[in-house]
Amino acid sequence: MSNSRLIRIGAGSLVISALGFVAVFSYLAATFDYPDILDGAPSEVLPRLLEGGVSLHVAWWLYAMLPLLLLPAAAGAFEALRSGGEGLMRLASYCAVLAALTLTLGLVRWPSLNHELAVLHSGANATQRVAVEAIFAGFNRYLGTYVGEQLGELFMNVWFILCGVAMLRIPRFLRWLGRAGIVVGLAGLVGMFRFTTHWVEVVSELNNYILPLWLIGFGLTLWTRGPAPAPEGSK
Repeated sequence: MSNSRLIRIGAGSLVISALGFVAVFSYLAATFDYPDILDGAPSEVLPRLLEGGVSLHVAWWLYAMLPLLLLPAAAGAFEALRSGGEGLMRLASYCAVLAALTLTLGLVRWPSLNHELAVLHSGANATQRVAVEAIFAGFNRYLGTYVGEQLGELFMNVWFILCGVAMLRIPRFLRWLGRAGIVVGLAGLVGMFRFTTHWVEVVSELNNYILPLWLIGFGLTLWTRGPAPAPEGSK
């Protein structure tokens, strides 16, 4: 596969992931009160998850698969930005792979483990429901908060920052977009502490709106400016 084709596949993956995130996140917000419902009690969340039916189940599967688009995106970004520091972009690629895996692992619990717990909860007696709710809460804390949201967002935002730094080193890339990538990454790192203090919740919510726009801009830039220009005199 040529470098130009790989870069364009990565660019397309960034745009698709951004649009997919907006679509699925909006659907979950409208039908499942996401992400506010995460603060609800298991006795409230599990019945709501089951009531959503097939459409909600599919939406969660799609949401869980979206982070995997970071893999082709990272490959394309590496080829486009390696002249800005090959070692830097290798580290960025490792972070993107780890982000894809941890984010997916955190989200995939909803259409798999959490769905099965919701089924068990619906047919359980009072004592059994206490046990099911405890399992639900434990895995949400482990897979959701610590693996998916903390580790996943850490690796993803470091990737954004490193890509932004690399763009600043390459003249054909827009400098403001490189700076924006660094800002988005830093804002994401600050937003990770929303579970510790409410002071950063505004930063986290604002970043949810800015992130898709930056991903689209990054993708379009990789598509149009990513492939290195051919040397003068070449055919």
